[in-house]
Amino acid sequence: MNQKSLSQGVLPKKAISYSVDRLFCLDLLKAASILSVVSFHAIFVPRSAYQDSLFFLDIASAPLRFCVPVLFTISFLLFERGIEHSAGQPDWQILKKRISRLAIPTLFWFSLAVILKLSTGRNSFPDLLLAVANGTIFQGAYYFLVLFQMMPLLILCRRRFKYRKAVGFIIALQTIIFLLIYFILARANQFSALLSSLEGVGRPFLIYWLVYGVLGIYLWQHWSKLVERSRRIPISVKLAFLGVGVLLVLVERSIFFTISNGDIPPFDYNLLICILMTPIIFLCAASIKQEQLPEPVSNCIMLVSRYSLGIFCINGIASEIFLSVGSRVASGFTFSLAEILLIKLIGWTVLFLLSLRLSILLDRIGLGAIVR
Repeated sequence: MNQKSLSQGVLPKKAISYSVDRLFCLDLLKAASILSVVSFHAIFVPRSAYQDSLFFLDIASAPLRFCVPVLFTISFLLFERGIEHSAGQPDWQILKKRISRLAIPTLFWFSLAVILKLSTGRNSFPDLLLAVANGTIFQGAYYFLVLFQMMPLLILCRRRFKYRKAVGFIIALQTIIFLLIYFILARANQFSALLSSLEGVGRPFLIYWLVYGVLGIYLWQHWSKLVERSRRIPISVKLAFLGVGVLLVLVERSIFFTISNGDIPPFDYNLLICILMTPIIFLCAASIKQEQLPEPVSNCIMLVSRYSLGIFCINGIASEIFLSVGSRVASGFTFSLAEILLIKLIGWTVLFLLSLRLSILLDRIGLGAIVR
């Protein structure tokens, strides 16, 4: 399906008319990040079938690791923007409204994942409750748990995060936390109990994501300056920044893979370079306007951004179903690097298009709150 047919065939008319209140650069970053997220869930065969290719696959996909930090930063940037638009309302009322809005898709997708896993007969209810608590009930479920934790904290402290010193302190704190993770992984035998505890808590642990909440607030508070600065930076310089970021994340991810012996979860996104590159990515994208891109391309970006929530959740649930089937079918198989790359490419395409189509369908039948 080409870009023109995609934008004309499945894009609702109301999505084509672009609201002046929207920031196209955020839609662009959101669409790119969602596509990257889907790519990490796109291999539907067991790891044992491509064990020899694990290192290359991990390093090759390392540049896409910016996706979750960028998504979190966008969420908190829009969160801060929404608070400004609710000026005059008490903080508790704003928090209640935001949590209520987030609770609708969370309850729906978490409940659906629990029901599907119970229907297989291979999961006990206590185990599923634990999976809900540590954000592993489906791929990406931890994202919702982090949002629930961060919202009260940010509302209480947001006024302090307008200043560079406060942001600098949080960046330094996050850096220390990530360096400690490196240290613990490098001496796993000495810290086996602590490592097991961290793995048990999983990705929702708040200390892994603090910096992106603060960056989101800071970037919105200084958005006009960021856009103006972005306009003044030549495209060649922006590409150089991004190129250096790609090289650095390749290096850091290879070190991370080595010291963890390839057993990386739940520390997948605990990368120092992500702390540095996330604001740089926003700086590079802030001045991008919709009219600078061909209409079919911008329509596709808006479409993916509009249904990013649905794509995120549907792909996380569908990927586990596909993996369960693929693990049975491909049991005992061994795939070469070329074969597993082809499998991933096909899986990526199928998973993305399926998630997008189902999101549009759910929206059309009146369930827009769980996909948008």
